[in-house]
Amino acid sequence: MKRGIKFLKKAMEEDTREYSFRIYLAAYANMDKKNFKTFNEFWEEVKPQNIVIDTRSEDEIMKEILDIEKKFEKGGN
Repeated sequence: MKRGIKFLKKAMEEDTREYSFRIYLAAYANMDKKNFKTFNEFWEEVKPQNIVIDTRSEDEIMKEILDIEKKFEKGGN
């Protein structure tokens, strides 16, 4: 399962990178010496942040939610 998720994540990243390259090429036509960026510089600005997948069980997540709700009911942070 984890291997499949990693594969999908990599495929999605490559798809996003390709789409971003097309956007870069459109912007490239309007670049001059003042605002020129390499694709890698452009990519660093637009690439999605890493997605962290929560692998906890539903019970663990629900317990955390209930604990947070209890803190707010008591007026704590």
